[in-house]
Amino acid sequence: MNASMVRFGGIALFIYLVLLILGSLAFGGSIVGRIVGLIGTAMLIFGFWATKGYLNAKGHSKADLPILIIIGASALAAILGLFGIGGGMGGMGGMGGMGAGGMKIAGIIALVIMLVWFLSWLWFGFSALSFGKTGGGVWKAIGILYIIGMACLALTVLFTILAVAAGSAGLGVIAGILVIVGGLVLLAAVIVHGIGLIQGAGKM
Repeated sequence: MNASMVRFGGIALFIYLVLLILGSLAFGGSIVGRIVGLIGTAMLIFGFWATKGYLNAKGHSKADLPILIIIGASALAAILGLFGIGGGMGGMGGMGGMGAGGMKIAGIIALVIMLVWFLSWLWFGFSALSFGKTGGGVWKAIGILYIIGMACLALTVLFTILAVAAGSAGLGVIAGILVIVGGLVLLAAVIVHGIGLIQGAGKM
């Protein structure tokens, strides 16, 4: 993959964030929102495909499998979103609604995708952290941010389940705080990820 493609991959991640915010705040679950979600998913997928190309060019292949899983899970989440299952925006924006679909089987499928999604992003975080040993501090930051962000979201799910089971409003508040913190950290991770690709393209 050439430097121009890697650079656009970084830009695509920034576009993804803009569309993620627009899709969530401006359009909600409307048809326009779903279209925006599909475009955002395409940007996310290209950003990660460019990441794979860049890391491979640097002799790092440990992130290949988690990246491919992220791409596949994001695409599948977007397809399910077209049918009103999940948020429709592949990646961090749409998976929060997974499992809320009307059909029981589809809901189970959505939950499985969410689990795979959690694990693949964590895996990518550790892979980016490993690449940071030779790729520079920005990739260490990318890895750390993704790991922290996904850990917060994982704890959110745990505290939400506990809050429902125990009927505890306090645990619900903790879950709410964790999802906000995790979301903000993941937004920062994507921003730094985009910067890392743009900087890396300049060195290819």
